[in-house]
Amino acid sequence: VFGALGQILFAYFLGIASDKIEKFKILKINLTLILISYILMGFSLSPVAYFLGIFSMYGQYAVIQLIFLSLINSHVSKNLRGTAIGVFYCTIGFSYMISTRTCGFLCQNFGYSPAFLYTFFMSAIALLIVLNHSF
Repeated sequence: VFGALGQILFAYFLGIASDKIEKFKILKINLTLILISYILMGFSLSPVAYFLGIFSMYGQYAVIQLIFLSLINSHVSKNLRGTAIGVFYCTIGFSYMISTRTCGFLCQNFGYSPAFLYTFFMSAIALLIVLNHSF
């Protein structure tokens, strides 16, 4: 329930913001939100903090897809958009497959906190790449 609510609220409000703010700024905000959500879940000292992490994590999932689909629409020619969107979703599926296997291994052998910390560090690397890359 918290995840669906996060997707609804974040996608709607950041969809409005993406019409007014540059897409890459929203991408940077979204990657920062990922970091915050994994900190909340990895170090949650209370159920409220953990549920806030879930809320923001699912919210950023909706936003990241919204931003990337918008970027595909604006940067890819009309006759290749379907292919580009297909490649985008194949990449997401492949990434999810690798990340769920890795996090499952970490959870099973070391507990939940190391899995959230792993995702935190991977998200931090992604944010650093976006911040240091000129688009």
